[in-house]
Amino acid sequence: MESVVRSPPDGYTLVMVALSSAVNATLFQDLPFIFLRDIAAVATICRNIFVMVVHPSVPAATGRDLIAYANANPKRWKNQWVHPS
Repeated sequence: MESVVRSPPDGYTLVMVALSSAVNATLFQDLPFIFLRDIAAVATICRNIFVMVVHPSVPAATGRDLIAYANANPKRWKNQWVHPS
């Protein structure tokens, strides 16, 4: 990503950005660029749908509730990523 940011803004350098690149911009403070300032979207190639599910016994109705529950109960919290094969 950094090589794309440092390339001349002549329209000849393109990058396909995955969701992880956008998320990394919020997680890592020491990136050598500012994602929202230095990368400009020109097209949408695809859209992904993400679903968050919890067991009915978990007292969380929103993402914020789930984060609060996980922080308050670190030994009870586990996450699972399901990837299609």
